[in-house]
Amino acid sequence: MKSLLSTQSPKHVVFENLASVAQALGHAHRLELLESLGQGSRNVEDLAKAAGLTLANASRHLQLLRRARLVESDRQGKRVFYRLAGDVEVVALLQSLSRVGERNIAEVQGVMRDFFAKRDALEPISRAELADRLTS
Repeated sequence: MKSLLSTQSPKHVVFENLASVAQALGHAHRLELLESLGQGSRNVEDLAKAAGLTLANASRHLQLLRRARLVESDRQGKRVFYRLAGDVEVVALLQSLSRVGERNIAEVQGVMRDFFAKRDALEPISRAELADRLTS
């Protein structure tokens, strides 16, 4: 049996592996799960709830991220906890993706501008006033 390097150039092998990581990043739910894990280790149930996914769907996305070696998992009793594999590198990758999106995609630019820039312009109100507004 020939080794992979004897049939393909080393450069091609590297690009194939990078493509598998990029493919794992290629879904909004997986990006959201990675963003949640950027805040710390969490169990599958909490991740599914935070992302608005079913447990089965969240588990499937997490398995794909694990195969791409973007996350690692530990079983603690009946629960499976996930964490980023290489926090600094994965967070930097997500930040780079965000910057490219902000620069290249007008819709992302608008959302970022509206969410962050206009957020400070929102009117602060008390909890009681908010409750009054909700009832009316």
